[in-house]
Amino acid sequence: MKKVVFITMFLACHAVSYAQINYGVEIGGGFSNMRVSNPNVTEKFGFRGGFNLSILTNSVYYFETGIAYERKGAKLTGFIPHYAENVRNMNVAFDYVEIPLLFGFKTRKKSALTWKWGFYFAYGFGGSGRIAFDDGSGQLFEEKITNVFKDQSYVRNGETYAFRPFSRWDIGAKLGYDWRIFNRFSIGLYGSIGLLNLGQPDDKRMSNASGIISVRYAFK
Repeated sequence: MKKVVFITMFLACHAVSYAQINYGVEIGGGFSNMRVSNPNVTEKFGFRGGFNLSILTNSVYYFETGIAYERKGAKLTGFIPHYAENVRNMNVAFDYVEIPLLFGFKTRKKSALTWKWGFYFAYGFGGSGRIAFDDGSGQLFEEKITNVFKDQSYVRNGETYAFRPFSRWDIGAKLGYDWRIFNRFSIGLYGSIGLLNLGQPDDKRMSNASGIISVRYAFK
């Protein structure tokens, strides 16, 4: 038993001593979308920027994490009365702080292409938008959403209309690759799909989706 423990500790120390830690920054943009049950969806521009940390365990496999800001959202039209009593259209944008947990590998040791897959964990700290209500006569009127994660109410002609908030938390799957173009620069292409229902009751299910092209610079 002592031999097994000793060998395990030796291999772990060897792996840690071999591991190479790299860090850098990224910035990029692309499309942001939502997966929904009933409304029609129009994509919006998405943005991402942040700090990343990579731990290279050998010349082929590595682990990546970091922290990033990402803007997501979509324009939704044609809500059905079964779920949304008087909401007809919604244009929303979400501001998230995201922590990715990704695994990567190269098909060859000296390849410039690195494939990545894993999960992300995100917290929504802000966001805004516009919402359109039906006043009961078939006429639509718009109001501003000052915070997509908080309840808001509007009064028109003595009637009260409500915006019901989205959930702040999101967890999703992420897949993509990096292509190293220079020694410290690389271009990344990533797609992500939210796995959680964002909890907005005006539709049966709503979740995030996005695709980002980013430029990365490694300090080390």
